[in-house]
Amino acid sequence: MKDASLSKTSSGPVTKTRRQHPLALKFTFLIVEYHDRLPHVTTVMLNRPKKRNAINAQMWKEIGEAFRDVGSIGDGCRCVLLKGSGKGFCGGIDVTDQNVFAELSPSENNDD
Repeated sequence: MKDASLSKTSSGPVTKTRRQHPLALKFTFLIVEYHDRLPHVTTVMLNRPKKRNAINAQMWKEIGEAFRDVGSIGDGCRCVLLKGSGKGFCGGIDVTDQNVFAELSPSENNDD
C-alpha cells in the first residue's frame, strides 16, 4: 500500500507541507503542527527521541496544556493525532525524573 502522505510528480515524490501551529513555540518537549491538506487535524508529537519519548514532569504538564488548548484557541482543530518522534511512540514514565512522582496528586496516586 502506498504512503498517503506522498504524491508523485514529474520531479519525484513530494511530501505534505506542515504548518506551525499557534501553540508550537509554547512547548519544550512537544511539537505541535498541522498540515495544509488536513487543516482540521492537529498533530501533537512527543519529542524526546533520545529517551524514547519517556514522559518527564515537564512533558506531563505540556501534554495536559496542549490537549486543553488545542481546539479552543480558534485553530479549527477537530481531531488530534498523538505520535512520538524517533523509533518509538513512548517509553512510559521517565523513572529517572523524581519530579514526575511529585507531580501526581494524592487522588491520582491511589494504590487501588
